[in-house]
Amino acid sequence: MKNSSVSKRASSTSLQTGKRVEESTQIVEETNQRCKVMQENMKESLAVAQAGKDDLQKASTHIKTATEAIKLYRLRSLILLMLKIKWLARSSNLAVMLSR
Repeated sequence: MKNSSVSKRASSTSLQTGKRVEESTQIVEETNQRCKVMQENMKESLAVAQAGKDDLQKASTHIKTATEAIKLYRLRSLILLMLKIKWLARSSNLAVMLSR
């Protein structure tokens, strides 16, 4: 009888252990699946962030180019204005000289 009782307990313990191993295996599999989904999400996020970085770099380059163009335009306008003033000054001096 003792052997039968021990045998029943061992069988019961073995079944419980088997069930727990199956449950643990299922938990591990679900966790792995969730990790794969998270990994894909992170890859997608990284790709979006990289694209955003590239766009910002392009925008920065365009802004620098536009800034240089504006500076050149202002410089050209200033030079033309100075030439006009110089021409007007010469013209007014000539007019004064001619009126004498």
